[in-house]
Amino acid sequence: MVFQKDSAPKNRIDFMRWYQEQIEWKESHDYNDPVNTSEELRNWFMEMIKTFPPLNGPLATEDFNSSNASDYSIGNEVIYVGFSWSVADEARKAMIDLAEKYLVGFFDVSNDNPEIYFPVNGKLVPIDNLNTQKASNISNISKTKSKTWWKFWQHRKN
Repeated sequence: MVFQKDSAPKNRIDFMRWYQEQIEWKESHDYNDPVNTSEELRNWFMEMIKTFPPLNGPLATEDFNSSNASDYSIGNEVIYVGFSWSVADEARKAMIDLAEKYLVGFFDVSNDNPEIYFPVNGKLVPIDNLNTQKASNISNISKTKSKTWWKFWQHRKN
């Protein structure tokens, strides 16, 4: 999930409460249309869909069989994305790279240990490091292998 940096709380407990509110999807608009979100998130979305086109909404792909076709839920302050497990690593890297580019936050919802990152000086910084403003290089984090929930369930089916 990506989010508007100025809208989200900067501590973990408050952020998680805010996140739960966001995913109740109570806003009174269509969650498939990028017109309903901030300029930064809309710019992130418009570049993201070049590789991972949306399944729904005004910009939906006609190729529903593509493994890159993705499910976007677009709120005023967040964009939540569901990807095919076969492209999960590539999609995660794209989300991180574009979050840094467009200065939006990134919440690694599907990770076993969900991390929250805020943009600081062009780099994504873990929420726990915001006070020290140490810009860790998230591109190294994005290369680490973690067992994501959809891969876990895929393996259990076999």
